[in-house]
Amino acid sequence: MTLPQNLVPSADDRDHMLAHARELGKLISFTPAESADAEAQTLVIITKMLMVLPGAKSSETANEARGEAYLAALDDIAPWAVQEAVRKWYRGEHGPKFDYRWAPVPADLRGLAYAEQFRVKNRITMLERVAHAEPLLEFSEEHCARMRERLSKLVNGIIDKPPVEGATNDHAQVSR
Repeated sequence: MTLPQNLVPSADDRDHMLAHARELGKLISFTPAESADAEAQTLVIITKMLMVLPGAKSSETANEARGEAYLAALDDIAPWAVQEAVRKWYRGEHGPKFDYRWAPVPADLRGLAYAEQFRVKNRITMLERVAHAEPLLEFSEEHCARMRERLSKLVNGIIDKPPVEGATNDHAQVSR
C-alpha cells in the first residue's frame, strides 16, 4: 500500500496500530479449539440460546448431543463472535432467508458467527497494511513539466533521425 507522504504513519503510530492488530488477533484466536475457557463460554451462549428459542422437546442426552454438534461447528470461532451472531439472531438482523422463530442449525450459526469474526480479521489486515504503507512518490508540477519536455525532445530526436543505410523499408518505417 502506498499513501501520500503526509498520511504515512509515524513510527509511534505504526507501533500502536500493530499492537492493536495483535490484540485483535488474540480475540480471534481465543476459540474452543484453543482454550477450555472459550469452549465453556461458547457452550453457555449456545445453551442460553437453545433455552430461549423454541425447539422440539428432547431428552437430556439429545440436548447434550445437540450442544456437541454446535461446539463441533463453532470450535474455531471466538465466543464473542458467536454471541454477536446470536444477538443479531434474536433481533432478526441476518436477513430474510432465516426463520427467527427457531434456533439456527449449527452450520447456519457457524456461518453467521464467522461473518462477525471476519469483520475483525479484515480490520487486522487493514491496520497491518496501513502500518506498513510506503510513501507515494509525488513530483512537483515543475518536475513533471521538465520530464515531459525531455521526453518530447527524445521522441522527436528519434522520429527526425534519418534512416540507416542498408536498412529495409520496414526498419526505416519503424525508426521514423
